[in-house]
Amino acid sequence: MTQNAAVTEALENIYMSINGNNENLDQYIGDLKKALNGGKDVTVDVKRIPVRNRQGRKLMQSVFKKRGILLTFGDKDGTVETE
Repeated sequence: MTQNAAVTEALENIYMSINGNNENLDQYIGDLKKALNGGKDVTVDVKRIPVRNRQGRKLMQSVFKKRGILLTFGDKDGTVETE
């Protein structure tokens, strides 16, 4: 799936935020939601998040789900992790 520039920028801001003590995370999630133009699904590069274990991924999914975004995890090669 190819992402548009706005989604890519929003994800970059989210990666920066979660690696920087979650500063402005709610704002960046809102920006991502707008960039998705009504879509709800986005794939996050698992290599870019600080806690890559199952517990960390599930926590991140929970936070985003509460804000209306469904996350899947993958990497730049297109490999998607569901668990």
